[in-house]
Amino acid sequence: MSDYPKELMPTADGASAYGTPPEAAAAAYAAVYAKASPVDRIVTAFDALKGHVEALDAEGLAVLASCAEQIVINGFHQKGAEALTVRDAAVAAMD
Repeated sequence: MSDYPKELMPTADGASAYGTPPEAAAAAYAAVYAKASPVDRIVTAFDALKGHVEALDAEGLAVLASCAEQIVINGFHQKGAEALTVRDAAVAAMD
């Protein structure tokens, strides 16, 4: 299975550390850096990157898969069903 963080704080920290989102996602992704809550960082990163799987580098795919994983596991913002599909797509792109 692909390697990406599968715990809450490493996921939130990874979202905050990712600095090279695709140009089309950069403006939306910038909001991640302003979020204090780990949950808000995770969901904001997910929302910014979810439509750009094909344009993400390896680090971005890991961030997206990790964020989606946390949303699925914890039910953040009632996005679990969507996040499951996105996680699977990100993992497939990583492999």
